[in-house]
Amino acid sequence: MIEIAIEKLFELIANGESETVEFKESFGDEALETIGAFSNARGGTLFIGIKDSGEIYKIQIGKKTLEDIANRIQDVTDPRLQPSISVIEYEKKKIIVIYVSSRTGVPVSIRGRYFRRAGRSNQRMSHEEIMQRMIASTGLSWDANIEATATLEDIDFSRVSIFVKKIKEKGRFPIPNHASDQDVL
Repeated sequence: MIEIAIEKLFELIANGESETVEFKESFGDEALETIGAFSNARGGTLFIGIKDSGEIYKIQIGKKTLEDIANRIQDVTDPRLQPSISVIEYEKKKIIVIYVSSRTGVPVSIRGRYFRRAGRSNQRMSHEEIMQRMIASTGLSWDANIEATATLEDIDFSRVSIFVKKIKEKGRFPIPNHASDQDVL
């Protein structure tokens, strides 16, 4: 079973960088941004010890290297991530493999900055994207929120009438014939 997983990792390496695969020579800020971007998108696998070209780069892995990486990820992510971290040997060189799952709901920030994966690069998320993810995590939408300062005088009832007419034409929601536009609201 483990051999199948390792074969899959070797296949990912051979296929090169993609929306779900990233190579880094060392573990630094860009690697952390990639971890955040993967978690805010479809997930992915980060390989430490491989150049962008796909060439294996010799890295030193000490007794506490994986623990240090895990702690650093915990320190800079919010909500905190705990990706799978392991070491494989490929072409007689060691590579650190960090598998990041996709997260639904609240987006993950890296030191207060939010990233998403787009193609083979990490992109900063816009304020709108962040807010949409935050609201989606509550199970609500923008139109479910009540505007406390609004009154009926703020509503254009001519538009409501058009909307009600379209609903009745489509038959998607039963509206009694005697219901006023205000009743429908």
